[in-house]
Amino acid sequence: MANSSLNSHVPRLFATLESADTTSRDVPDDCTEFFRFRFGANGENFASNVFPLAIKPIGVKTCDEVWYTHGPTKIHEDQGIKIVESPDYLVLHVEHAISADSIGTVTESCYYRLYELAQNLGYEHLQRAWNYLPQINQGKGDNERYRQFSFGRSIAFEKLGLTKNQFPAATAIGTDNDSSLTITLIAAKQSCVMLENPRQVSAYEYPQQYGKRGPSFSRAALVPAENYYQLLISGTASIIGHASHHTDNIIQQCKEAMLNIDTLIGVASSEFGNPSAYANDWSHACFRVYLRQADDLNIIRNEIADKLVPLAHIVFLRGDICREELMVEIEGNYLI
Repeated sequence: MANSSLNSHVPRLFATLESADTTSRDVPDDCTEFFRFRFGANGENFASNVFPLAIKPIGVKTCDEVWYTHGPTKIHEDQGIKIVESPDYLVLHVEHAISADSIGTVTESCYYRLYELAQNLGYEHLQRAWNYLPQINQGKGDNERYRQFSFGRSIAFEKLGLTKNQFPAATAIGTDNDSSLTITLIAAKQSCVMLENPRQVSAYEYPQQYGKRGPSFSRAALVPAENYYQLLISGTASIIGHASHHTDNIIQQCKEAMLNIDTLIGVASSEFGNPSAYANDWSHACFRVYLRQADDLNIIRNEIADKLVPLAHIVFLRGDICREELMVEIEGNYLI
């Protein structure tokens, strides 16, 4: 798409990928860098709007996912929480040490504090969250780390008075032993629309076989802006109803995850009008693919190969999925 089209319909919130293997993206002049995730970082000192994640990209040494918005930004901190404000959006980033028996209470405390801070700053609508915690599948039954995390988040949202139609889109992925619980949260001054997938049971309504409380997130958030919607897609895996499928076949798991994403895009398009001029323009699409085994990169790269979005708009990351039987999870941002 030409620059003139971009400048006449400027996205208010979008992400791109930058690495040694990517060319620079076509970013409108009046957009501002909001924040960036740095994958594969090793404890260096970064600017306050750079959020290092203890999760390694596969196939490249480092990679940044860069988020842009409109207007000036204000960068500050509050008791260890990194804060970046723009006229419309707020991002909060926190890292907190955890132990095997503190995940639930730390998660509850972090989420309560993050949302309370967002409210106090005037951004009361949650849109998107990323959660990374070490050894996410460790522990048996309700003592599993992911279930403890989900319980703590649910308790925090309950205490904050949030209802299921206010749960943000989200991802939760497991990292290596030496990493902390890391939460990044986008909030906004105006509300967005939370979407569910008709092929899946809503995560917050999972039966108790998956934990005392279901995971408190929406399948996607649809963010309105100028002449388009930004679809923020949660981490999506090979789940139909509430059950994992194709547990011994990573290619079929990948196909099922992509079908779930296609379904969400279809729901958003059918409920909110015709696709915009951005629908076939990948310059503001950005996806992450998490692989339990780094050796599966070529298999999944070949399977995805421009069926989802062009490969230049995908970063592949080594991470543990929230269920032990799942081998791949996909999340992304897509314009409707």
